[in-house]
Amino acid sequence: MLPFDRTSAGVLCSERAAQSTHRATYDKIGITLQAVACTAIGSTEAAYFKKINAEGGINGRKINFISYDDAYSPPKTVEQAASS
Repeated sequence: MLPFDRTSAGVLCSERAAQSTHRATYDKIGITLQAVACTAIGSTEAAYFKKINAEGGINGRKINFISYDDAYSPPKTVEQAASS
């Protein structure tokens, strides 16, 4: 996972499977937010990815969306990104 900083949120994005010979059937996308933002933003994004998956995904690949509460703590964000 590669962490990206976007305002108060650390957005996580997996490396593309194209970099290896193994291609997964889904792409993993995740976000870390503080608990207050996590419920509003995280649930909105989860609903969007659920809609995308219901329509067949992106080029046939499903999105595995994960959301973590980092308690607005950069060390916790790094820890969660590394464990995903």
